[in-house]
Amino acid sequence: MARANCSPSPGRGPKAKPVGGCAGLAAAIETISSATHLAFASAPVTVVAGQTIGPVVVDVLDARNRIDTTNNSEVTIAVASGPGDIGGTLTVPAVDGVATFSDLSISKSGAYTLAAGDAGRRDGPPRRLMVTPDAASSRLVLRQQPASIVV
Repeated sequence: MARANCSPSPGRGPKAKPVGGCAGLAAAIETISSATHLAFASAPVTVVAGQTIGPVVVDVLDARNRIDTTNNSEVTIAVASGPGDIGGTLTVPAVDGVATFSDLSISKSGAYTLAAGDAGRRDGPPRRLMVTPDAASSRLVLRQQPASIVV
């Protein structure tokens, strides 16, 4: 294994700077990260049934909860709990550690919990979502007046 030369430049005294590959070594080590988990960065709290939810953004994070900008994994979103299913593009690639879902929808009203995951990473905290009925399904329309009933 090669070692970086971190000795001071010759003839420069106590304020000498390292030579060789050592000068940027600390910065390089700091930028190396490995994704460990996912977290919802943004998602609505309440949506209307049948309408597009969005965007829903999931970050791929390292152990220090920083976005892993080197990560381009496939991230999948799903309903962890709730009375219906989610539609749209359920798996998208993360771009520089950020996955954006822009065409999701849920057609049935109720309380939901969404979860996100990718291969090799544990899911982050789930995201709660309330889906309210759409205007058309939340009203009663009489097409014909009821007939009179004589008792």
